[in-house]
Order: sequence, then C-alpha cells, then structure tokens
Amino acid sequence: SSNKNQWTLARINTDGTLDTTFGGNSTGKMELSLCGITSACGSMTGSSQLEEMALQPDGKIIAAGSQNEPDSSSNFAVVRLTTTGALDTSFSGDGIHAFDLGASNRDRLKAMALQSNGKIVVGGFNDTKDWGLARLNTDGSMDTSFGGGDGITITDFGGDDDKAFDLVIESDGKIVMVGETNAGSSLDFAVARYTSAGALDTGFSSDGKATVDIRGSNRDDYAYSIAIAGNGSVVLAGKSRYDTGGTRYEWAVAQFVSSTGP
Repeated sequence: SSNKNQWTLARINTDGTLDTTFGGNSTGKMELSLCGITSACGSMTGSSQLEEMALQPDGKIIAAGSQNEPDSSSNFAVVRLTTTGALDTSFSGDGIHAFDLGASNRDRLKAMALQSNGKIVVGGFNDTKDWGLARLNTDGSMDTSFGGGDGITITDFGGDDDKAFDLVIESDGKIVMVGETNAGSSLDFAVARYTSAGALDTGFSSDGKATVDIRGSNRDDYAYSIAIAGNGSVVLAGKSRYDTGGTRYEWAVAQFVSSTGP
C-alpha cells in the first residue's frame, strides 16, 4: 500500500482461490484505511500493524492491532468487518475503535480473544513498559465494568521492559496473559491472571503475577505464546538465550499450576 496507515486483508476459498465476494472490489483482497482515527494520515513516519484476527459466531470479522505503531501517538485499534469485508458501522459508529491505554505514549496491541458472550479482550504494552489489558463491549464501546472503570487494566511487573504478547480466556472467564519482564537481573518469562472483571487474581501466585527464569545467569527469556492444558495448567512457550554473550537461542516451555503459581 502507498499509505502506511492501512491494513491489508484477503479471503481464500476452500480450494485455495481468492474469494472475489470479499473486499468489495472483486479481487478477494482489500486495504482497510485507518486514516479516520489519526491526524497523521498522509504524513506518517511509521505504519499501522495488524496483529490479531478472530471470527464471531455470526461470521463477522474482528481485526486488531496498532495504528501508526512506531510513533508516540500509536493507540490500540480494534475493527469489525461484515462477512463481505465492509466496515461494520454498528461497531463504534464507523467500524473502528482506537483508544489510548492512559499514559499518552506509544501503545502496542499484541493479543486478542473473544469471550463467550462476544466481548472483546485485547492486550499488549505501552512505552512506559507496562502491560495493558482492555475489554470492549460487542458494540465497540469500552466495557466500564472491566478494570478501573474505563475498561482498562495496567500491570507493572517492576521492570523497564515489561511486554505482553499473548492471552487466553479460561473456561471460568478468567484471563491469563503472558510476556516478559526484566524486573530481575535479565528478561524472564512473566504471566498474570485476571478475574473476569479485570483485576489481578490473588488466587494465582498470591498476587496474580508470576515469573520464571529459564536459564539464570543473566540469560534473557522471551515468552510469546500461552495455552491452557487439559488439566487446567497454564503453558508458556518462547525462547531462551543459550549463551550470555552470543545470539543463540533455544525453544523454551514452562508450565504453571493454574491455581497456585509455578
């Protein structure tokens, strides 16, 4: 795209061909402009990042990411499309809802999941290097019953490089988010569990937060993905630096007992 403030989407039929009924231009491909939510459109130094997608039971498409991502004005952005790829104007008035996490700096959305009731949970981090978790109602408005009354929960692990990358919703409605923190001597796996109302769940590791150092000895660990095992345990996956001075990494996996911590 010539305009960096656009997301590109496509839909493919089951036989691998482009679905020409999608996107409104008979190609099966479309560019989704986010110009309406930023005054920097047309003169941007960065680009908007599409990070996550999900399908509602009715076939509508939820897309989420960050607009003008490398710029200090970057916000979380959540978009809903109809089944044919048009902006769904029943969502936030124009199909697009962008919002700031509250610190008035760069916000980067990295994770999304849909609750069984259709509400949209998104997570990521800001340039204060705190985790941000937010929930939207099905109409695209902020869910004021979540977090601090504005639909947003901010979590500080104590480091200056805390980042969240993935989240999952447990069967009981609790939310578990994963990422990394350098609150210790190096970057470590980090995980937090929240109640369905967006508060840290003190039934998990006493304060709702836990970390694990994969290798120790000042070797950085990066957790990028999370899943819930059949027994309810929380499984984190990522990579761990093999040596202190080099660039060699190995896969790393850690498992937490959901109710008690590591």
